[in-house]
Amino acid sequence: MKLFCHLIHELMPALCLLCDETVGPDELACAQHRFPVADSVGVRCARCARALPRGFPEGYDCAECLKSAPAFAAVHCAADYHGPAREWLLAFKHGGQAELADFLALQLDARLPRPAGPAEAALLVPVPLHRWRHLARGFDQAHRLARALAERRGLECARVLRRVRSTRPQGSALALSRESNVRAAFQLRRGAQERIQGRCVWLVDDVLTSGATADECARCLLQAGAARVEVVVVARA
Repeated sequence: MKLFCHLIHELMPALCLLCDETVGPDELACAQHRFPVADSVGVRCARCARALPRGFPEGYDCAECLKSAPAFAAVHCAADYHGPAREWLLAFKHGGQAELADFLALQLDARLPRPAGPAEAALLVPVPLHRWRHLARGFDQAHRLARALAERRGLECARVLRRVRSTRPQGSALALSRESNVRAAFQLRRGAQERIQGRCVWLVDDVLTSGATADECARCLLQAGAARVEVVVVARA
């Protein structure tokens, strides 16, 4: 069987998902596009996962979180938003390669904490995309990612949030402050409250930048009865 697989690979070599570079039979990315590890930056904020200065003790919140704590309790990320991770996400989100959701979910699955006991499984909730942006892009990247991760973890994925108004891209020149830009932009879908009541929710998105969008979504979920909200993103900017 190994000889057969080797022969197939020689005749039809596997290619990196981002380029035409040949990779091994069990590899998905070439050396140039190998997905980085999240802990390569060292110490992170215990709440928002922002990279902290060298020598900073572990387990503490950053100055921004101490000044104004976000509604979410923690952030789990697979990498930082630069280098290969940025290339993967740009190809996924803006390059129309929706199939990369499976690869990105694989990276998240390998880096997310595993439950230590028989605690109730988390509910995966994607950050919603406004319908007009959904039409323009052709797919909802956060929902694709959440669904792929849910399948790998054997967890429930539910679109319990909806975006009730379109917002400018966070950080764009025409946007107001990030907080003002997303304020009251999300609502709970009708009949969704009982699905999140008393549960731990993993809020899933592709990238976390300032955290304003995740914070607004988390507040909405907590007000609806979620016991705890943690953010799960591929990359932290």
